[in-house]
Amino acid sequence: MDAALQTQIDNNAAASVTADGVLQSNIEAEALARSNADDGLQSQIEGNDFDISSLQSGLANETTQRQFGDAANANAIGANTVNLNIEIQNRIDGDVALEDYDAYLLDLIQNTANTPLDVANILEGLDYFENSGNTVSLEEPYNALEAGHMIASTSSFNAMDAQDIDVDDAQIQNVTVES
Repeated sequence: MDAALQTQIDNNAAASVTADGVLQSNIEAEALARSNADDGLQSQIEGNDFDISSLQSGLANETTQRQFGDAANANAIGANTVNLNIEIQNRIDGDVALEDYDAYLLDLIQNTANTPLDVANILEGLDYFENSGNTVSLEEPYNALEAGHMIASTSSFNAMDAQDIDVDDAQIQNVTVES
């Protein structure tokens, strides 16, 4: 039995060596696979870190550009506000200057007697009529009106000299007919 036991021990030892070799080979293959996976992950992490760094740099640049743009816009708004306020004041000053000049011209017109600028006398000088209520009458020294053709729905005359008369209804006190 010793020989059978020894054979089993020898077989077991050989199987153990073979198993140890296979196990060692599997461990080394697994270690290599893990190392390769770790290297792949490290490469991906480094790539991601580069991407993150690029994004952060881009964000910083964008922030700077926007801040510059905001500052430029604020400056332009400030300049436009100043220019608008200057324009508003210029228009106010211009309106005041025009009002003053209008008042000066009106004073010249109103205080220049017997000239074409004397508007009140000009209008009165060209006005031959006066009115009272619904009645319009000639001013002195005028006492007659000459018209080539006259149409009226109602008229009243103290005297009338006419060549042709077409009347639908007339009340006449005295008539003198000349030939």
